[in-house]
Amino acid sequence: HDLVQLDLREPGNPDQERMGQVITGSITDPEVVARAMDGVDTVIHGAAIAYDRQPYYEVVETNVMGTFRMLEDAGSCDKVEQVIYISSIRWHGLHDQFTKECLPEYLPIDEEHPSLAIMYYSSSKVQAELWCETYAARFRKPAVAIRPALIVTLEQESTYAARAATDWPDLS
Repeated sequence: HDLVQLDLREPGNPDQERMGQVITGSITDPEVVARAMDGVDTVIHGAAIAYDRQPYYEVVETNVMGTFRMLEDAGSCDKVEQVIYISSIRWHGLHDQFTKECLPEYLPIDEEHPSLAIMYYSSSKVQAELWCETYAARFRKPAVAIRPALIVTLEQESTYAARAATDWPDLS
């Protein structure tokens, strides 16, 4: 597959450019998103401000409205067949504060467990996933949300040692 990347900044790592075309700009910019969507059949969307920071409206604008913008364009493009949304484990809200109110209602946590999100970043993930559901229903195209626990940059990747999953046969 050919890879088209949308990044807020020019690549600082030459490995990123070797992976495929890089379009520089914001996911909140309709013209940039339309350019990135041109000729694409699958969208993997991971653009976000990945923590709570002020001004908080920028977290919501990027994470929610940027997702909305991307989904609208993906839905309107005949060639786009599916969207994979990189959400976050923070969707659950269990990391927002460590109080009795933020403890899971039951274990193990499953897809039926309600979100306890109260902070900006985690709440933005809840809202963006709702927009993914709306997209799937409105455009009749599949959308899936993945909730990773940690995403690292290319620069950080070498600081993590990969180990074989010997005790987990399904992961080897």
